[in-house]
Amino acid sequence: MADAPVVRLEGVSKAYPSDGSAAVEVLREVDLELAVGEKASLVGPSGSGKSTLLSLIAGLVRPDTGRVVVQGAALDELGDRDRAQVRAEQVGIALQSDNLIPFLSARENIVQAIRFAGRLNRGDTRRRADALLDRFGIAHRADHRPRHLSGGEAQRVALAVALANEPSVLLADEVV
Repeated sequence: MADAPVVRLEGVSKAYPSDGSAAVEVLREVDLELAVGEKASLVGPSGSGKSTLLSLIAGLVRPDTGRVVVQGAALDELGDRDRAQVRAEQVGIALQSDNLIPFLSARENIVQAIRFAGRLNRGDTRRRADALLDRFGIAHRADHRPRHLSGGEAQRVALAVALANEPSVLLADEVV
């Protein structure tokens, strides 16, 4: 028997309100399956729904119709707290904007992500954060806040945050 997909979307649709009378349909009846270890790229013009699709898989937004399943958890059926827990444990997210907490250092941003998932003790959490900073070549910037990092450094910290809990799904939106 084949392994269950790590991500599965079934008939997912999403629309957003507009200034006019009709909502803007961004996604219509999308079906998608991604297996463990599979890589996929979304390519399309601005406004075609790529970021919305990633936000649905991450559980940041709910579909209007359809199912979104990540590692067996039906995100469309979960409340906000449970979706956040699945996201913390199973999904790493690096978005167009780096989404770092501005008053925390690079290391503290990574530590915060690890603590939220509740997987490691304090010492292991710091070691994991430092290992990620080293892996991305920014260990020397560990104690700097996001505003004191270059754009590239901030993006590498955001990727380290996304990988902090060894997620089964990594979503990257226009990461260079």
